[in-house]
Amino acid sequence: MRKTLFLPIALLITLVAGAQNIRVAVGKKCKMLTDTKTISGMSIMGQQVDISSNSKAIAEIEIKTINPNGYTLSATLKRITGSVNAMGQEQSFDSDDESTRNNPQMAEAFKMLNQSRELTVNNGKTITKEEVANFLTQMGGAENLVDAVKLILAVPVNQLKQGYHWSDSSVSAESSMINQYIITKADTKQVEVTVNTDLKINGTIKQAGMEIKQKMMGATTAIRVYTISNGLLISEISSIDMTGSAEVMGMSAPVTVKGTITTIIE
Repeated sequence: MRKTLFLPIALLITLVAGAQNIRVAVGKKCKMLTDTKTISGMSIMGQQVDISSNSKAIAEIEIKTINPNGYTLSATLKRITGSVNAMGQEQSFDSDDESTRNNPQMAEAFKMLNQSRELTVNNGKTITKEEVANFLTQMGGAENLVDAVKLILAVPVNQLKQGYHWSDSSVSAESSMINQYIITKADTKQVEVTVNTDLKINGTIKQAGMEIKQKMMGATTAIRVYTISNGLLISEISSIDMTGSAEVMGMSAPVTVKGTITTIIE
């Protein structure tokens, strides 16, 4: 499905919120549809390699618990489809297709299908173990780590007005994010939140059995629409624009990544 030079970018968007502002009921179930389109470019030994990728994922979500610090939910990946085009060669995949399921290159992705994973949001951040992080990457396509935080807007109801804004940040050894949120539209039924994020990534990922060291920086802009009554996400359109470098098997090359990620909750 993916070439070793196709970099997954983990987008971790955080939202600081307490459980007292969570209005989604325990047991709430929904379906999440994610459509990811990206173009990645890498210069290798003077040759420009461009890779375009399209992927779609369907996952089932259920809110399991709500506690003073956040909430837990289960996510079950039901289907992934898409294609990767590199150097004039295109490879398509569909988890519902038997021939694709029997492709050894797809084994890592497909072993995540139909397995429920529990995600925990604690103090405005998604807490994941490595295998869950890998699962989430498959849910959202190669560029999108689906973050449980964005599914629920836990801002107090009396603050859901146009112009209300806040910010937060998340810093670790491998990444840093500075997020600026502003409510750009609000009525009696829906609220629109624009999220501008400055993002830096400096770490190592594993793909196709190989280690890729990546050093990237850039920005994302997301437009999210929520239902006011319970704060549940309706849709998100996020744009990505990043530049940096990647090191594979001792070879370093400049890299660019641009794309859009569209998420729909049903």
